[in-house]
Amino acid sequence: MNGATVQQYVNRGYAKAAPLIGNTYAQYRPTSATAPAISSTNLVTASLPAYFDPQVNFPADNPRQYGKAALKAVIDPGAVLPGDYLVGPERTYFVSSIQDLMPVLVVYANETVSIERTVANGNVGSLPYGGERPSLMTPVLGVWPASVLLKSKKEKNPTGLGSDVPQTEMEILLPYASGVSPVIEPADLLTLSTGISYAIDNVELTDLGYRLRASMVIT
Repeated sequence: MNGATVQQYVNRGYAKAAPLIGNTYAQYRPTSATAPAISSTNLVTASLPAYFDPQVNFPADNPRQYGKAALKAVIDPGAVLPGDYLVGPERTYFVSSIQDLMPVLVVYANETVSIERTVANGNVGSLPYGGERPSLMTPVLGVWPASVLLKSKKEKNPTGLGSDVPQTEMEILLPYASGVSPVIEPADLLTLSTGISYAIDNVELTDLGYRLRASMVIT
């Protein structure tokens, strides 16, 4: 017996357990960075069984907690890829990482985000100032579900007015789908489904996907 054989047994065990303890989810696999991730053209299957738990500790006695988006999935690892979305009647998750002999790592996506980038304007005007205009923005990422959670750090509002509240900093987790996900850069503009915009400050890309830090745009 070797590692590959053991992995097959592990996959088979998760595949048998998932329909017994889990629910059915629709599986989507994005094919374009600038198109919505959840669409009929990206549907892989409408009935993939899966169960999610912070620790995969039976019986299920680990409820989700504030500020923790990552979960472990009882699901057939051979049926999913990093970047896949699993959409249920109440919650949406994305596959973050598939590691040998380990449960599939998923992230609870509580928001949808889109990302744009400012295109440099080559025209020279008569006044010495510039700024972002919708006509000079190019799409980087379409409407993709993501984890958007508040971080403890708060920055001083740059306007400096006495009635201002501290500027909000958020942590955004997005999947990395090989060959599909775009290159996200600092200074890109991220917008939530609510219309609130954040300027991306820091970008981290690992085998788990993207982790972004972003500050609310003050207008």
